[in-house]
Amino acid sequence: MTAKVLDGRYKLIKALGAGGFGRTYIARDMRRPGTPPCVVKHLQPASNDPNFVREARRLFNTEAETLEKLGNHDQIPQLLAYFEEEEQFYLVQEFIEGRSLHDEILLKGNGTEQKLSELEVMSMLRDILNVLDFVHSEGVIHRDLKPDNIIRRAKDKKLVLIDFGAVKAIQEVSTQLETGSSGESRFTVTIGTPGYMPSEQSMGRPNFTSDIYGLGMIAIHALTGLEPTEIPTDPITGELIWRDRAKVTNLSGNLCQEIKISSGLAMVLTRMVRYQSAQRYQSAKETLQALSAFVVNHEPQTKKILMGTSTPSTRVVKSQNRSAETASGLLIGGLVILGASTILYLNSLNKAPQPPVIVDSIPKVESPNTPTTVPIPIVTPDPSLVTPSTFSQSLDMQLGQPIIKEGGLKPNQVLNYIFEGKEGQKLTTNVSGDGLSMTILAPTGEPVNGIAIAVSSWDGTLEFTGSYQIQLKLNSTTPITSTTQDSKYSLSAILNQDIPRVIDLPPSQ
Repeated sequence: MTAKVLDGRYKLIKALGAGGFGRTYIARDMRRPGTPPCVVKHLQPASNDPNFVREARRLFNTEAETLEKLGNHDQIPQLLAYFEEEEQFYLVQEFIEGRSLHDEILLKGNGTEQKLSELEVMSMLRDILNVLDFVHSEGVIHRDLKPDNIIRRAKDKKLVLIDFGAVKAIQEVSTQLETGSSGESRFTVTIGTPGYMPSEQSMGRPNFTSDIYGLGMIAIHALTGLEPTEIPTDPITGELIWRDRAKVTNLSGNLCQEIKISSGLAMVLTRMVRYQSAQRYQSAKETLQALSAFVVNHEPQTKKILMGTSTPSTRVVKSQNRSAETASGLLIGGLVILGASTILYLNSLNKAPQPPVIVDSIPKVESPNTPTTVPIPIVTPDPSLVTPSTFSQSLDMQLGQPIIKEGGLKPNQVLNYIFEGKEGQKLTTNVSGDGLSMTILAPTGEPVNGIAIAVSSWDGTLEFTGSYQIQLKLNSTTPITSTTQDSKYSLSAILNQDIPRVIDLPPSQ
């Protein structure tokens, strides 16, 4: 390629991509010390029609003004310049050195699509949602969220959101421009990538939730390893069917390991990609709040099955989302076994009768007559590093009969009370306790009526028939002083049949 110089300073070095009406290049700024690299977008109208060129120029100037505002954010490329030469339009932006999220997924899989871990996806969601919150606050919709448009910056590993659709916006003018009798041009701009673009956007009516949908699809792509167009949908509702594909089966020796994502993350993503935009989170800030309201295990939930042996017995809990055995319980159990083994070993060394040994909740050896006894060290875990534990209990809810449950909850625990409800029944529930709140989940896995999240009381009508959950947990703002100190709670709940209001109308005359 001939090294062309634009505007007397931008020397084109390499073509990055090309479309029907525009090209993107890496260039060098010849007027800056060290001739640093930059990105030049060439927006080339496909028609010389004066009306077409006028509309293209208007879009170009509007897009440049938008990029100028957005470039103030650290995770959005800065606009360096924009200019026009021979009715051709050019944008010059900051060059972001790094690797796209799409390439990152391929690299992890050695050239094939590879699932990312739950922690990696959670980190990505929080990072981009914070950027989207800023973008939306400026009244801008990105309109083309996909893995190729998210770059992990090499110097600090932050995710940078690129490509705000300037090229595609003007490209669409060429195919949808119409001229009315008044000479005014009319056109509809449709921007997006199939699979990451929701239905309302494909019809040219995007809104802020369209970006929420696109980001949710990126997360599902990363969790399942499937392109969005490969994920089936419900033929009646149009909703995506993806949860059963967000797991990995690993074979290691004689062990089969099945990894599933946390139910909380699955519920958030399901709402992000709802077919109807009104059923999605309505803002990036609301989505961030939902992510923090649900518990996501720091390590994936696993189920190990010894190959070649009979299937172990399984305790079935009447719930749509079955909770994993608690990690803290396993830790205590292991310490008890270790303490008991140490006691037996010490007894074998000293044949003299020993006083009874008491094993407390934190195992230790009490043997005053044995001076050689070495106590087992007690390790107090860092509360911030303890894996959250989820417990489930069934509630036998009978119509008109109130239920009261009391107990204690540690900072790293979540308790799900599960009950059967029917459409039209009225639930009234309240929880009291220092720093405690509850989230009421419908059989669909989403909060009841979409708003029963982190509340202290709820009074409303059930919309579905099936298993509901009252999820108790400490608020994220509650100070954590110890993982062994319980916060006392009292939960009251009652189900009543919602009686429809009947209005007597006078007989017709």
